[in-house]
Amino acid sequence: MKSPHTRIPEGGLLRMCITLLLFSVPGLAQVTFTAAPEDLQLYPRDAQNKALVVISGKLARKNYTRAILEVSEEKKLIRTLTADFSATDSVSFDFRQEITAQPAEYDFKVILQDKNEKKETVLTREGIVCGDFIILYGQSNIKALVGIDDMEKQTDTRLLRNYDTPDPGKPEAMKWYRAHQPYASVGVVGLHLQSLILARYGIPTCVLNGSVGGANLVSLINPDETHTRTDSYYGRLYSRVKKAGALGKVRAIIWRQGEAETCNWYRDIEDYPFHFEQLYGQISRDYKGYTRFYNIQTGILYCNQMEEAGQLREYMRSTRYRFDNIETTNMHALPLSDDVHYTLEGYKKAAEELLPLLGRDIYGGKDNAEVHPPDIQKILITPSRDTLILVFEEDQKMVYPEARTVNGFTWKMEDYFYVNTTTAYTDDIVVKGRADRNRVYLSLKWGINDGYVTYLPSYSAFNPPVQEAHLTNSRGLRAMSFYKIPVTDALQRPEIVSAKAITDNRTQLVFREKDTYILEKRAGEGQDFRVLATLSGADRYEDALASPLAGTLEYRVKRMSEKSESEYSPVARITGAPVLSEAPDTRGMVFPNPFGTEDVFIRTARKVEAITAIARDGREIPLTFSRTGTEEYAIGTQKLEAGPYILSVKTPGGYQVFKTVKL
Repeated sequence: MKSPHTRIPEGGLLRMCITLLLFSVPGLAQVTFTAAPEDLQLYPRDAQNKALVVISGKLARKNYTRAILEVSEEKKLIRTLTADFSATDSVSFDFRQEITAQPAEYDFKVILQDKNEKKETVLTREGIVCGDFIILYGQSNIKALVGIDDMEKQTDTRLLRNYDTPDPGKPEAMKWYRAHQPYASVGVVGLHLQSLILARYGIPTCVLNGSVGGANLVSLINPDETHTRTDSYYGRLYSRVKKAGALGKVRAIIWRQGEAETCNWYRDIEDYPFHFEQLYGQISRDYKGYTRFYNIQTGILYCNQMEEAGQLREYMRSTRYRFDNIETTNMHALPLSDDVHYTLEGYKKAAEELLPLLGRDIYGGKDNAEVHPPDIQKILITPSRDTLILVFEEDQKMVYPEARTVNGFTWKMEDYFYVNTTTAYTDDIVVKGRADRNRVYLSLKWGINDGYVTYLPSYSAFNPPVQEAHLTNSRGLRAMSFYKIPVTDALQRPEIVSAKAITDNRTQLVFREKDTYILEKRAGEGQDFRVLATLSGADRYEDALASPLAGTLEYRVKRMSEKSESEYSPVARITGAPVLSEAPDTRGMVFPNPFGTEDVFIRTARKVEAITAIARDGREIPLTFSRTGTEEYAIGTQKLEAGPYILSVKTPGGYQVFKTVKL
């Protein structure tokens, strides 16, 4: 036989879903298939966004001269492969066909042809897709069955997959399904997440949801390291993953669990770190190759009013720093349907907030600013001892909520910071809060020397639980709750003692002392500060501008150490004006102005050497350009976002500056 493709790579790209299939065609052919896909199977994509489908078999009789494989994409024939048989005792075929991870189903048909060119179909497989495996594990809030009937009605599952059995007692009955079957297997969060991934990134997925309502952490740990038992929750999930061909191919594991411990007793919470480390070790070994483990922090519950519940949520928050490959998020403030579970809209929102995290980590998402909920990094006390500074990640833009009244109750954020106290003993020490970039400032009624701060109550005073006041970032994601984070003395506030322009396109800043600083810059009030440089052992800095200083630049610094940092220095301002070292070119202009998606041109009598767009936040963006006429240049502005810009045009005699706006 002539093989149409080279052999499969060592170890195989895919699990052979059917290792031995015997098809008897009455009176004619008897074919033994040694590899073939199953209907609706999902093949995991590789780094090239492809997967290899193998269809091979042997014939018991030699009255056929050719095997034919027809490959269809979305019911349209895209390729035909043939294998001719020689007159030998061993008559076999081995077809290999790549498929692409895209919004498409593939069908395969194997046809045998005899010497009289009579054809007979001996295998048909339909609905094959290429994409990603995602595991959901935990208890009922990731099983997410509230509203499942409506969710299934809302979702087109043609390209979404599940691999399961209708009867957990019959693991041998596992097979491939579209994601709405078996009933309630995938759940609302999983089903909506699959739909979002397909819509945003065009990748089909298979979600394997092994979650169990009411399960505590201990019951979800694998009791059998040999993986021969399927009577445990972990064993059943592992068996599904293995039979689906997903071992080593899972892209993400999403975990939500902890209500069982919160609603039981404090010993379960004390033991939680030990058991979580045990479970995570098993998952890390058994599912090597997954991209990220997403740990969803439990909510604020009414069920068992223990202070230790805040301690449990703090441990969950900290797993991001304790273990490799863990990312954290939360479902705080999402609407509830009862005292523990969320509404359909709440579960859908959880999936929508997971999507940007998976997009950043797996799908090459570009919009990655603030996709993670704000997470506390340190808490500082100023030298006056009456102001706390909550420091979150550098890229967060914190939002402090105004007080608001809901159903006659006024929610004030100040009431949900616990300084050296617990949920049961509030003392109204926080009188006012405000946010500035990645920091939240809390003014205290009286000073403190040291201690700790907790954000959000350990339990809710309302049943069903409700918490309407939350710190958020500019994307609207609620901050991770934290518990008893120690207060550290802030470093001495720095000072910029000199700020001036030393040339047309260079400024100089001088600090009072040598130290480690983070220097930030913006182009005037109303804009965001952006990190310009991190300095070590420095007492000055020179900022080389891409073009002559036009307008006002503002700078500020903060001291940094391993465990602390300072308040920001007072803002230093440097004001300049557009500079031309030659007489103005009265023929210079930019058109059209303002502009949208059309081509943009500059007309100038001078030779252009470089063009830079200066955004209103101070960013300097080099632009491409090409000469289109004697005194005309076309500018590439595709990378510019909508907004006002200064175009700085460098020429042999100096600079020209134009104001323009992209619509």
